[in-house]
Amino acid sequence: MSGRPRTLARVAAVQALYQAEQAAQSPETVIDQFVRHRIGDLPGRGGLEDGHLTEADVPLFARVVRIATLQQDTIDGMLVAALPESWPLARIDPVLRAVMRAGG
Repeated sequence: MSGRPRTLARVAAVQALYQAEQAAQSPETVIDQFVRHRIGDLPGRGGLEDGHLTEADVPLFARVVRIATLQQDTIDGMLVAALPESWPLARIDPVLRAVMRAGG
């Protein structure tokens, strides 16, 4: 995925949304952690295989995380409406929830 900043930003946003949900962290905390430790162009960082998304479009990443978080109740409502009644939203894999929220 080298050289695809927007794609890498979206991948990072999904990871950040997952982390925010699992660790009960605010979007700003997660954005800050990602910008400091996982994305951006700082010397000594590994590549994508090491979980570092150095070429990611940082403004797009932050925008996706913030908008997905602000609209999470609306997005979750749409997801619940699309699920069978016997399937609570929590039954969906958390990574898949993060993907759907990022795309919401």
